Amino acid sequence: MDDSITVQPLPPSSSQLAKPATEPNTPNHPYDYELLLLSERLSLPDDVVLAAKRIILRVEREPCFTKQYHKSNKNSSSVIVRAALFAACRQLGIPKTFKEIEIDLPNDRKPHFHKIFKLIDSILKKDALTSPIADVDSCNSPTNAFPSSFSIEDFISSQAKTMGLNDTIRDRAIEISKYDEIRNNFAGKRANVAAAVILSFAAECEEHYFGSAPYGEAANVGASTVVSSQKGLLKVVEEMSTRGPLPPPFRARWNYRNYRVG
Repeated sequence: MDDSITVQPLPPSSSQLAKPATEPNTPNHPYDYELLLLSERLSLPDDVVLAAKRIILRVEREPCFTKQYHKSNKNSSSVIVRAALFAACRQLGIPKTFKEIEIDLPNDRKPHFHKIFKLIDSILKKDALTSPIADVDSCNSPTNAFPSSFSIEDFISSQAKTMGLNDTIRDRAIEISKYDEIRNNFAGKRANVAAAVILSFAAECEEHYFGSAPYGEAANVGASTVVSSQKGLLKVVEEMSTRGPLPPPFRARWNYRNYRVG
């Protein structure tokens, strides 16, 4: 999520991937079935499948990749597919966390997944040094560029879905994130951490208490990181309350007189 990355376009081919991922420049591949199956399990859109396939075709041309993860190694195929889908989500500006992508992956395979993703990411970043960057929204080349970053709001929506939080908590968190005081408090910090902390505050305003650990897991950081940032956010809210009535998104029974839930 830190750098813009470009995937080199592939030459046209008459072969096509079976529906729903059909496009003339994606030839048939042994990983096709796994791409479709895993994308469905993770509820990923069709364009992610196409982008992931292009990424796999690209990295398989890289000697450093084929040496470590040859196609004949069946134990690596499912993890390569998962890593490519994660890279494709980043490429298309779909805010997914490691936690979401590896949610049903056995614990002993997660380090392998992270290692493969890191290698794929390094190959794509190297491409960015020699290839022009296209707009993410370009209709002519929709899978050609990576966004420089995701917003706090993006991560709030993503993490809320991961944790199964209701829309009321999510929407309150998004509203809270728009205030300058909150933006300033999290300036220079990772958006995924800010999202987790804001979500935790919004949930407690709605009188849902989960502790810090689930938010840390959703953001893929330690609970201690969430706790320290929670303290900073509460301090900001306290300072806001000294200047006048808290804005509606910040109000709760425990911090605002005569507040009514719902």
